[in-house]
Amino acid sequence: MNTCLWKPSKETTQNSQLAGFIDFITTAHKYNHQNYESLHQWSVENHELFWSATLEFFKIKLRNKPDEILKSYDQGSPNGPPNLPTGSWQAKRWFETASLNFSENILEQVKIDPNSCALISLDESYFSEGVREVYTWARLELEVSALAEHFINLGIEPGDRIAGITKNSAETLVCFLAAASQGIVWSSCSPDFGYQGIIDRFQQIDPCLVIASPDYSYGGKLHDCLDKVLKVQKLLKPKNGLMLLTGSRTRVGNFNHFNDVVSNFSPKVSQISFRELPFNHPLYILFSSGTTGAPKCIVHGAGGSLLQHIKEHRLHLDLKASDTIFYHTTCGWMMWNWLVSALASGSTLVLYDGSPVFPKADSLLSMAERENVTVFGTSARYLLACEKSNVKTTTTLKSLRAILSTGSPLLPEQFDYVYNNISSTACLSSISGGTDIVSCFALGATTEPVIRGRIQVKGLGMDIAAFSNNGEELIDEPGELVCKTPFPSAPLYFWNDPKGEKYFNSYFSKFKNVWHHGDWCEFPSDGGVIIHGRSDATLNPGGVRIGTAEIYRVVETFSEIKECIAVGQNFSGSERIILFVVLMNTESQRKRDCEISEDLILEIKTKLKKMASPRHVPAKIISVPDIPKTRSGKAVEIAVRRTIHGKEIPNLTALANPESLDYFRDL
Repeated sequence: MNTCLWKPSKETTQNSQLAGFIDFITTAHKYNHQNYESLHQWSVENHELFWSATLEFFKIKLRNKPDEILKSYDQGSPNGPPNLPTGSWQAKRWFETASLNFSENILEQVKIDPNSCALISLDESYFSEGVREVYTWARLELEVSALAEHFINLGIEPGDRIAGITKNSAETLVCFLAAASQGIVWSSCSPDFGYQGIIDRFQQIDPCLVIASPDYSYGGKLHDCLDKVLKVQKLLKPKNGLMLLTGSRTRVGNFNHFNDVVSNFSPKVSQISFRELPFNHPLYILFSSGTTGAPKCIVHGAGGSLLQHIKEHRLHLDLKASDTIFYHTTCGWMMWNWLVSALASGSTLVLYDGSPVFPKADSLLSMAERENVTVFGTSARYLLACEKSNVKTTTTLKSLRAILSTGSPLLPEQFDYVYNNISSTACLSSISGGTDIVSCFALGATTEPVIRGRIQVKGLGMDIAAFSNNGEELIDEPGELVCKTPFPSAPLYFWNDPKGEKYFNSYFSKFKNVWHHGDWCEFPSDGGVIIHGRSDATLNPGGVRIGTAEIYRVVETFSEIKECIAVGQNFSGSERIILFVVLMNTESQRKRDCEISEDLILEIKTKLKKMASPRHVPAKIISVPDIPKTRSGKAVEIAVRRTIHGKEIPNLTALANPESLDYFRDL
C-alpha cells in the first residue's frame, strides 16, 4: 500500500526555488508544466538545455560563457578526455570553453553579509564542555586567503595534489577551499584510516603536500595518529612536506602549522585572488571503497560538481541562506564534498567530528535542536540505532524542516519510526547516488509528497531507469540502475588510467553507451524509486534475484537484532541464503559465545516467509558479534561472501573493522 506520510503545504510549493525555476523555463524555453514527472521528462529529453538553464537560473559565476553546451571529442583528440573505447558518452565535456572558480562561487555570500555565520565546527567536546567554533563569512574568506597565499608561496601549481588526513573541521574546509581557489586538486580521508589504507589511496596520486590532523576524538577517547602521519609522510615524500592542523598538543615537531599560517597572514589585497580555471578543471579526487581491489581514483571536475550540487540543494532541497544544514560525515565520504557545496547557497554549515552516538544515541538530535538545524543529514543505520535505543524527539526539533538519509536503503518501517518518533513535520528524503557521481541519481523534493518506503523522485536531468540483463527497461520489477544520457557530475576520468579502460569497464561495459551504476533498483509505475541494495550483493536462490534490503527490512524489526547481513552461498550446485545476525546483547562482546535461540530463528523465518516470500527465507541463520563495514558505515556483503567461500579479500584496509571477518571463517 502506497501510504503518504507527508505532504508539502501549498505555500511551501509556491514559494520554492523549484517553482521559480519552472517559471523561468516556461518563459525562456516555452516549457509546459503539469507536474514533477513532466518536469523530469522535459529535463532528460532536453538534457543540454536543462543543464544550461540551471547554470543560468542560479547565476553561477563564469569568467567567460561557453560556446557549446556538450562538446564531443574524437577518440585520441589531444584536447579531449582519455581515449575511452567506443560507446562511452563520457568522451564528451560539458561547457568546455567556459571558465570558473569553485571557491569564488562558494564565497560569494561574503559580499552580501560578511558578518553572518558561515559555519559552526563541533566535535565531541561540544557535549561535555560546550565547545563550538563559529566562522563568519569574513573570517572564512580571510583564512582561505591565508592558506591560498601559503600554497602559492610553496610553489604549488594548478593540477598539483594535496592529500588530507583530516578531521571534519573548519580548518579542513578552509584548506580545501584555498586549494580549489588556486586549481590545486584536493583529496582526503579521515584520520581513523589505517596506515595501509592511506597509502593505498594517496600513493597513487603523488601529493605535493600532506595536511593532517595529529589526533581525533571518537567515542569519548582521544586517538593520537601522529606516528602514523609521520610514517605516511616518510613513504610519500611530498615535496612540500607536512602541515598539521590543530591538535591536543600545542606544537608538534618542526612542521608548518595551520594556526601559524593564519596568524602570520597580512592580506596584500582586500580580496582573495581567485585563479581563472576551465569549467572542467579537476576539483577533487575521491576513492572507491576498494573492497574488491585497490581503490579507484575518481577525478571530479569543479564546474560539474558545483552545478550538480546547486541543482540538488536548491531545486530538490530548497536550500536557502536562512537554512542551517548538518550532515554526519567524515572527510573520507563523498557526503562531505556534497555538504561543503551548500555554502554556495549561503547556508550555514554545521560540521561535526566524532561518534554519532556519543555520549548518547540522541546526542546529534539534541545538537540539532540547540543549533537550530533546519536540514539534518544522517544514515539509515543511525536511524536504526536511534530506533533500537527508543529515541523520541517529536516535541523538540522545532526548526527542522528536512531529514536526509543515505548510505543504505531506508526501510519502510524506518519511515514510520521517523514520523512517529523524530519529527512529524519534516520532509523525510532518502537519497541515493554515490562516490562515482559525487551526488544523487534519486533523492527528495520538498515540493512532493513522501511515500512510505520510497525515494521521492528521480533527480532532475538524471535519465535513470532499471534495465534487465538484456538491456530492456523495466517498470514495477527490479533491475540494474542505469543512466541513459550524460550528466555534468560524472567523473572526468580516473587517475593513472590514460586509455580510459578502467573508467569504461567500471560504468560502460555492461550496456552499450549507457551508464551502469551497480545498484539493484525498481521504478514503480505510480512513482518514486526503490533501491534494493548493490547488484553485486544481490541474492539468487533458485535463479530468482532478491535484493538484500528486502530481507533486512523484515529482520531488523526484531528488537533482539541489532543488525544483520545476508549473502548467497554456493551449495549443492545452486545458491542458498545465509543470514548473519548481531544480537543486541552481544554489543560489547567480540567472541562468538552468544548463540541465537532456535525460537528466534523460527520467528525470523516465519516472518520473512509471510512478509516477503518463501524464497527470502535463509537456509541458515547464524549469530556473530560484528559484521564488516566500510568506513562510511556500509555493510560489505561481498567481503562476507568471499570469506565464507574461502577466497581472499583483495583489500582489507578498505574495511573499518577487518577483524570482524574472522567470525565468518570456517563456519
